[in-house]
Amino acid sequence: MTSNKLNSQRQTLAHFWNNGVRSQKELHRITGIPLSTIKYNIQKLKKTGDVAHRRGNGRSKKIGSDKSRELEQYIRPRIAWLQKWSSKWHTNAHCCSKGKAS
Repeated sequence: MTSNKLNSQRQTLAHFWNNGVRSQKELHRITGIPLSTIKYNIQKLKKTGDVAHRRGNGRSKKIGSDKSRELEQYIRPRIAWLQKWSSKWHTNAHCCSKGKAS
């Protein structure tokens, strides 16, 4: 389910909730939103007064941006050297294989 659809459902439920429609079945009948979604969002409304998405509940990063930048600065010159070396190697291997009889 897309984020826009979820945001739309949250806003719709909050609108009807604030206008006095408090029955889960009535909200489901009016909006067509699944009952489980309505129940979850009503719990959030009662607990926090809002249906906004809770931020920060994803997986945390293994390394921070400063360490990532440091690692990139360490690796980048080595990749350039490896690419340069491999292109020379392929050119030399190609030249040597031309002279061989098949």
